Amino acid sequence: MSLSSLDFKARRRDLVERVNEELRQHFMQGDEPSKRFICRQALLEIWQDEARLHTLLGPNPISSQDIRRVQRECVAVLSILTYIRAIKTIGRFHAILYTDEINDTNLPLHDREIRQLLSLEPELFFLFNDYQWAFCPAEIHCDRDPPLQLIDARRRLPFLSTPKLIGSGGFGVVELVKIAPRYLKLSRGADFEYPYKVACKRFEGVRKLQDFETELANLQNLKSSLTNQAHILQHLTTISHGPQYYILFPYAELGDLDQFLLDGAGIYDFRRRFPLIAPHSTPDNYKPLLYQCWALASALDWLHNGIKIKTKHIKCAHMDLKPDKILIMKDSSSTVGKWVISDFGISVAEHDRHSRAHALSIRDLYREVTIDRLAVPQLGTYQPPEGIHMKGDSVETEGAGRRSDIWSFGCVFSEVLAWAIGGRREVEEFAYSRARRGQKDAFWEEITPNTLFPGKKEFRLCGAVARWLNDLQTQRFPTNPVVRIWAQKLAREILIVSKADRPGAAKLEKIVGGLYNACEMLTTRDMQESGLPLLRRASSTFSQTPTQNTPVDSTYGHTVLPHSSSGILAAAISRSKVQDTVPVAMIYRNRIEFTQISISHSGSHECRTNLLPDEWRSGSVGVAIEGRYFAAWGDCKKSMKRRSQCLFSERELDQTFTQAIFNDQGSMLFAWAIGSRQESLYVWRIENNNPSSRCHVVHYSLVCLVQPS
Repeated sequence: MSLSSLDFKARRRDLVERVNEELRQHFMQGDEPSKRFICRQALLEIWQDEARLHTLLGPNPISSQDIRRVQRECVAVLSILTYIRAIKTIGRFHAILYTDEINDTNLPLHDREIRQLLSLEPELFFLFNDYQWAFCPAEIHCDRDPPLQLIDARRRLPFLSTPKLIGSGGFGVVELVKIAPRYLKLSRGADFEYPYKVACKRFEGVRKLQDFETELANLQNLKSSLTNQAHILQHLTTISHGPQYYILFPYAELGDLDQFLLDGAGIYDFRRRFPLIAPHSTPDNYKPLLYQCWALASALDWLHNGIKIKTKHIKCAHMDLKPDKILIMKDSSSTVGKWVISDFGISVAEHDRHSRAHALSIRDLYREVTIDRLAVPQLGTYQPPEGIHMKGDSVETEGAGRRSDIWSFGCVFSEVLAWAIGGRREVEEFAYSRARRGQKDAFWEEITPNTLFPGKKEFRLCGAVARWLNDLQTQRFPTNPVVRIWAQKLAREILIVSKADRPGAAKLEKIVGGLYNACEMLTTRDMQESGLPLLRRASSTFSQTPTQNTPVDSTYGHTVLPHSSSGILAAAISRSKVQDTVPVAMIYRNRIEFTQISISHSGSHECRTNLLPDEWRSGSVGVAIEGRYFAAWGDCKKSMKRRSQCLFSERELDQTFTQAIFNDQGSMLFAWAIGSRQESLYVWRIENNNPSSRCHVVHYSLVCLVQPS
């Protein structure tokens, strides 16, 4: 054997050791051999150097085409051979490169294929067979049919670290799991190039596989309809991995409503997680809270009445609605996040006159229940009183169903009201008042019936709840119409002890939706005085604060013109009402006019006219208005110089204002200006009606195309 050949083999062995060290560094969950795996992206990075492959697969020349084929199709197989130090097999790897059965796609390889690959080193068969599982972690598919993905127990799940426990209950535990990049496959193969967080509900030894698969087939039908309701949590997929079953859900990064109502409950910093929420007891919170409650009521209506699968009409009940079953997802359009119902103790009945009701269940691996089932005998805070009766020394419940969800919703709706007016302290005091004298903190209480029949039970709304709702209306918030009517709706229309008299979900949605839609007109708080530099009040007759509107199109610049548009350079309409009128600002060449358009009566009337010192010319003219505050800008026609009525840019910058907009509350003004070399975003804050300097500015270069600083 020549010295050059010995030298080449020595370099190959040295390379094998270096590659093995890199492989060990890239292993995920390296402390647990049965869970250890390496991502394909890491293998591609390890083998991206062509010189490394020439050294390993030589000394015979190997074409660039073969090198690229190895990088594209065989990096995992080659990595396994390197890891078990199959030096002889690596030396002839180019000869087996075009064997159809031996490539990364076919991993894990079968016994016959492994023996064929290791024909020169059969003693390494068991090593290859053991280690190959770490190099081909399972991909998790969310669009497979059937929905249950069966994964060999030896194959590794692509979980980047040990799952973190975030909840438990029933038959399963819920863990936070990070799935490796590219290993969670959505529809049509779409994936994520970064770790993806999911909530993973894990079960062991629940029921035999055949029963599990039968119910899962029904679940897939249900999921196809669940896509029509955005506030029902949909599962991503279901996995069978050895003796364990997994259900993967989207992870709620904002936690759940139970934590929210307790201002984070010591688990997180509430102000950091919800930075845009107004302080407690301020009306700014009413509308976002009511909107999410309406969305939950709408979701219940869909569960109870709206599921249609092909020709069948399905009716469901959640059976266990409470704050910790309402998750909060991130939503940039909502200060309180997006609330979704989760963790279903759901019962589903197919209404078919020719067969008995067939039941489906989602929660806790889908226990089989009926629409009016015997409820679990746990007298929790949010459980309704239906059918409570004594049997010996125990308490049983019966007749729980869809109307029970309405009661539970009313309990949650009450606690949301408590938080709206007083935050965590009010929620806890409300719970304490219900639990006095050793009672549970339920929303109903038992009363002694006027009957001789033993075991007969009668119930009424808990006295503490009734007093609290009455006090809100008559003593604590008598002049706050939102709180007053919110409490009134709960007491008179939702928290009805009699199941038969309780509203259905469709009516519940109308009740909450009506309160939400009326919230703007019911809000009577005074508008905060403001102090933007050079901002002018449109009229001293404006006395009411603009309140949050029903969400509207965010595109600003609705144009309002009078009967004759002659001479108008620009116009804008406020998104907020003032005393049932909408303020409008219109710029003419020599003046700015403010008009109020009446919502409840036809016609409009002029409020005020501001004369301009010089006529403005058409071109860069604009106006923004929100409530009583406005900003306008334009160019002087006489001098041909820019003369901003309300806004100004840096003097050293040759800029012209192009657009301005207020936020919904009228508390901040944003303005954009453009010049020959820069664009700028200016921000003013309204504070106490005193002139304030600009609080923030961002300049953009039009020459270098740099990112905003």
